[in-house]
Amino acid sequence: MKRLFAFGSFVVLMLLLTTAVQAQINISGVINEATAVTGVSQPNCSDCSPTCKDTISVNDASAFQVGDRALIIQMKILSRMNSRVTT
Repeated sequence: MKRLFAFGSFVVLMLLLTTAVQAQINISGVINEATAVTGVSQPNCSDCSPTCKDTISVNDASAFQVGDRALIIQMKILSRMNSRVTT
């Protein structure tokens, strides 16, 4: 009987402790902004002068400000195959 009480107390204690711990913070609002890239300019500069910079043109730059950091990724869009492939 003593062992059963100890085990039951342990289980209840673990349940209480795990409900009090949160693994993540709730995040709300807009995290990412996306826009289509319309052009990339990579000038061929022999020197590394600050006036010679790569530029990226986008459709709508209203979500970005000067000095913002951006992650540029290129994804391949998969099209749905109409025919089944059998192996």
